[in-house]
Amino acid sequence: MEESNILIPPTGFARETQWKWKEFRLYCFSLVPLRGFMKRIKLFILSISIGILVGLSSHWGTEAMALPPAEDVPEEILRTEIIIQARSPVDGKPLTAAEYAQLQEQLQVIPPRQLDPKIRDQIFLLRIRKGLLQIFPFLGI
Repeated sequence: MEESNILIPPTGFARETQWKWKEFRLYCFSLVPLRGFMKRIKLFILSISIGILVGLSSHWGTEAMALPPAEDVPEEILRTEIIIQARSPVDGKPLTAAEYAQLQEQLQVIPPRQLDPKIRDQIFLLRIRKGLLQIFPFLGI
């Protein structure tokens, strides 16, 4: 007769004193062949619980963080305001609107360039050289 791995307890196995605890556990777990399946279910429940806990804790209090502060003026209102103060682009000092307009007029007037005549001649010769090299690239000038 072949020996099987499943232990069959004698009748009244819980009351008998010679029945050992180890054999009792082995008998109980042999009756449940889905032990690995139960571990998977427990792991699945634990992972779902941890996922929900992490998800809820990461979004805790974010509803108020998404809104701008109450004292912040909306951009639509700022677009309709007339700006009466400005800063100088030259030195950064505060200016009134009239002073800013005068400064802008002064900055738009371009003074005539005063260039040394020798430098002006050099630039003219360089431009001629560039044109000649485009037409005659083999010249070594």
